[in-house]
Amino acid sequence: MFIDGCFWHCCPEHGAIPKKNWDYWDPKLARNRQRDAENTAALQSAGWLVIRAWEHTPPEDIAAGVAAVVASRT
Repeated sequence: MFIDGCFWHCCPEHGAIPKKNWDYWDPKLARNRQRDAENTAALQSAGWLVIRAWEHTPPEDIAAGVAAVVASRT
């Protein structure tokens, strides 16, 4: 289970690349997204189920989603 921060993981709803120091932030945030994909793929290859949620998602919604996934797999 990963809770991804809107800024650091480029949430399509809230994430935005800063206008100042764009040359620094654009590749840094792109690398975060790339690392997320690599980590997800590696964990899935090892047999793990990866669940990701955005930090702005209400905790009760995240918990309900996790519970639904667990229930569907048992």
